[in-house]
Amino acid sequence: MAKKVKAVKKAKLAAATKLTQIKGYKAVYVSIEFVVDEIVKEILAEMNLTIMAVGKTFAPASLDEWTEKLRKSVRDRLMATPPGDWNADRPKVLAVASDMAIIAAILSASAPTVAKGRVHASFRAVKDHATCPGTLGSGRWCDFDI
Repeated sequence: MAKKVKAVKKAKLAAATKLTQIKGYKAVYVSIEFVVDEIVKEILAEMNLTIMAVGKTFAPASLDEWTEKLRKSVRDRLMATPPGDWNADRPKVLAVASDMAIIAAILSASAPTVAKGRVHASFRAVKDHATCPGTLGSGRWCDFDI
């Protein structure tokens, strides 16, 4: 009976049609999501520090849509072939994030908070930033449009 159960389990594993059917997938997924969250937090922290240094803040929810797209792009970069190397690209990505916050502050003029539209405009402004990792600011860590 035990042999039959093992054979059935082996057949199910061999016939897995979804990643979620593979043993250990959940643990790997959780680990990947943890790394993605940490990278996104680091980028957002850099932006918040920069914007606070000029006496402004981001309006509530102004970064929500952008952050979700960033999260997906970071995940895609980590899972790419070859995978992204955050340790190597970190200084450049954070420099661009800081510049994005400065541009958002400038676009906000005298307003004390940066609205969603200004966040999106500042992102479009840094899409071709020469400092972005890759050739001519390809934006490998934030490969999306908004």
